[in-house]
Amino acid sequence: MKFGNSKSYLALASFLMINSCTTAIERRMDKELGDLRGLQADQTIRISEMDQQIRQLTGRLDEVQHLSQGKTQAIEKSLEQLGNRLPPPSGVPEDLFSNDEQKISKIEGPAADLFRRALQTLRSGDFKGAQSNFNAFASQNPGTAFTDNALFWSGLSSMKLGEYDQAVVSFSEVYQKYPAEDMVAPALYFMGESLFALGSGSDGVLTFQKLIDEHPDSEYANKAKSRIKIPSGNKK
Repeated sequence: MKFGNSKSYLALASFLMINSCTTAIERRMDKELGDLRGLQADQTIRISEMDQQIRQLTGRLDEVQHLSQGKTQAIEKSLEQLGNRLPPPSGVPEDLFSNDEQKISKIEGPAADLFRRALQTLRSGDFKGAQSNFNAFASQNPGTAFTDNALFWSGLSSMKLGEYDQAVVSFSEVYQKYPAEDMVAPALYFMGESLFALGSGSDGVLTFQKLIDEHPDSEYANKAKSRIKIPSGNKK
């Protein structure tokens, strides 16, 4: 009986010990799970805070970019306005240039944009670019109120490039194709100058004489008279 009772006690003790260990393990697991849940909660809070900070930073970045873009546009506009106040290059008739700028500013459309771009290129001193743009306008827009102007400015750009033969071609187109337009007188004058530059003085004199005869009241007629030594009181 004692031996049997000892076994019972031993079994009971073993059971109690196992049960105690299981309970301890469960408690430890519960604690670890609780700690893990707490850690996850903390991480969730931190992630939420980070998301909020990122949104705030993104909003500030968008605001900075918007302000920067606005300032950049303002600077570009100021530079454009400043560029428009600068005089055109030496040798470019400022009165004719300003007159064309004012007239084309009132017109909209691709053709007007091309003419404005050509004027801006000429103002910047890029004579090759101006020559190309004005030729493109004249080719794409024949017979308009600005075609003779484009041919004139193309001829003047050619002069500034030292391409006097091409300048003569452009100026001659002005008075041949558009004899009633307002650029004929200056075209004849600069054509005469181009002919002199080419060594064709006699042709230059004839061109100046044509200008004096056909446009006697033009300021360019007076310039032509001075060029060929004709007193301003005489027509020839």
